[in-house]
Amino acid sequence: MSSKVDIFQIILEHYKTLKDDESEKISFLDLLVFLGIPLVIVLINIVFCLTVSQELRSALINFGAIFSALLISVLVLVYDQRSKIYDRREKLSPEQLPNFDALFTTLKELYHNICYGILISLLLVVFSLLQIVTVDLELVKLNLYVINPLVVFAICSTILTTLMIVKRLHKLLINFDRFTKDNDSKQDEEDNSES
Repeated sequence: MSSKVDIFQIILEHYKTLKDDESEKISFLDLLVFLGIPLVIVLINIVFCLTVSQELRSALINFGAIFSALLISVLVLVYDQRSKIYDRREKLSPEQLPNFDALFTTLKELYHNICYGILISLLLVVFSLLQIVTVDLELVKLNLYVINPLVVFAICSTILTTLMIVKRLHKLLINFDRFTKDNDSKQDEEDNSES
């Protein structure tokens, strides 16, 4: 596959963020949540022959297209914040660097999660379109055992990834507020001592 459209690296980087913060090792619980839950729901759909309805497919196509565009704008915002935070690094004292590194790591992980969110939203659109084709061509088994499970997996993955993005954005904003307040108060103290 052309390196220009190879999505494997995006998927790999996203799943690398599913690690325990203290041990830096991949978290089994996170893998269970982000892979296990969608796979269980996919299996339930296969066993009970459940398929996505035509109305839901239309809604998923709209949702995936709008959501991927929204995530692209969030990605630009995160990239902008990353450059602003990195510019502040030179002004930090050595005891502030661990806080900076944690903030920067969260930003990097958030970047990978958003990229994966964009990808999975686009795949949701593609799989939903493929499902329309397989239904129209009456390819029942292909739809039931391949396309529909991909749609269901993409739905579950989109929901879970969105929850993770929101949580990481929340964590980032809280830590950024603390980081800037600590940095601003130290700057005020330096300014007061110079006067």
